[in-house]
Amino acid sequence: MSIAPVALCAMLLAGCSVPLAPGYELEKQTLDVHFVAGSPPHLAIRAGYQLRNVGNSELTSIDATLPLEKTFARQDLRVQIDGRSVVAAPVPNLASDETPGDDFRIPFDPPWPEKKRLSLVIEYDLAPALPGRASIAVNENSFHIHQGGWIPVLQTPRKLFAHDVERPDPAPINFLVPAGFAVLSGGDPAGSKKRGGEVEYRFRLQKWDLDPYVVAGRYQQQTVNLPGPGVIFWTLEPLSPAMAQASGGRLSAAMTTYEKAFGTIARSAQPIWLVETPALLRSFSSAEDEPAARPFPGGVLLNRAAFAAGVASESFLALADHELAHTWLGEEIILRPEARLGMGEGFAEYATVVLAEARGGPAARREAVERFLRAYDDERTKAADKPLRALTARDPWEQRRLAFTKGALFFVALEDQYGEDGVRKSLAYLFRTMRGESAGYAELRSALEQQTGQNLGEFFRAWLDGKGIPEDFRKRYEDN
Repeated sequence: MSIAPVALCAMLLAGCSVPLAPGYELEKQTLDVHFVAGSPPHLAIRAGYQLRNVGNSELTSIDATLPLEKTFARQDLRVQIDGRSVVAAPVPNLASDETPGDDFRIPFDPPWPEKKRLSLVIEYDLAPALPGRASIAVNENSFHIHQGGWIPVLQTPRKLFAHDVERPDPAPINFLVPAGFAVLSGGDPAGSKKRGGEVEYRFRLQKWDLDPYVVAGRYQQQTVNLPGPGVIFWTLEPLSPAMAQASGGRLSAAMTTYEKAFGTIARSAQPIWLVETPALLRSFSSAEDEPAARPFPGGVLLNRAAFAAGVASESFLALADHELAHTWLGEEIILRPEARLGMGEGFAEYATVVLAEARGGPAARREAVERFLRAYDDERTKAADKPLRALTARDPWEQRRLAFTKGALFFVALEDQYGEDGVRKSLAYLFRTMRGESAGYAELRSALEQQTGQNLGEFFRAWLDGKGIPEDFRKRYEDN
């Protein structure tokens, strides 16, 4: 009887404490973010690490992925090892579309011996990036950084059996901002401390926390306490309590509907944050200076045009409803590039159908679906049709609109074909088991097949690889 190679490797790894490959571990990590006023203002990032070589050989270098220079306007990179400055050289072809970044090689001279510790400091500045859906915005009185991509990521050596490089638990993250700024970040709040004319806000990232985000500025706060999730508004000008109450009630109900349909993600009850930003935001469905929004875990950033419409207006609430759905798909789960439109934006639009049904029953659901069909046919007169799987963020705006309209109908068709309860349980399972990981259509299909016990190959081919809307679905909703 022979033992398969994979099983043999597992047995050897389980019973042996001797390292089998080069590797190192992060014993300590601290991240500091300093808002630096100026013309223009910028953010100074400092990441400090204590590392130990736990592999089977000395190391001559390690690789680190840093924020994309184009996306985050990263500049002035400085690297120190044990207090000595070193030059990190760019390395091509390490990052992927799933985890984009600029890769650098940090050299050790002399080489880093086995079992020895060293300190590593990586510093750089993040300046205001290009307007639109950029992952960072820095203004005189506020800033935000979207989660993921803005902090250094130290890479596991590219060797078989290499020791995985993981963030220490816990990992402090501190924000030094002008007095009068409020700060919201991933992780658990750990207090604040005055430092001259500035305030340092401290947070601690635990092992279950995703990469941190931050929203900060001179905000006016309006809190709405509700039986469901509470709602907190951060605005640049005072907000009417009555308007906040009306808007908060609807948004809290929407979040309750989402949690019932797709499962609860947060470890404990959390409020919904609605934050105004003076930065120029654009969504897939808006042009410049129109109401637009962008999600972050547990909340939504909305531009001035959105708030100017009124927090209780339908345009504001529809935007917030749509972006809150990305808490499940797009924030907690990172979508692969080929799935960001049809699966990501499509899911957020489909979530509005779920809300319509919760508010008005089956008739409201049908009306919402028919509205999406009409929108799809209207967009199809303006853009060449392509298979859903082939549409990406690089396509023209009109084709992107086709993608997430058809994507919404794709999720509706799944419910029609395999049952509303089964599809939503499948989605909840996907969100629960793949939190913090990347996913695409393959993982969605796998979750659905596991729950329904059916092969969805033909269904996925019809909707993802064919053009137009399948005739059986169109007939179901156009017969009326």
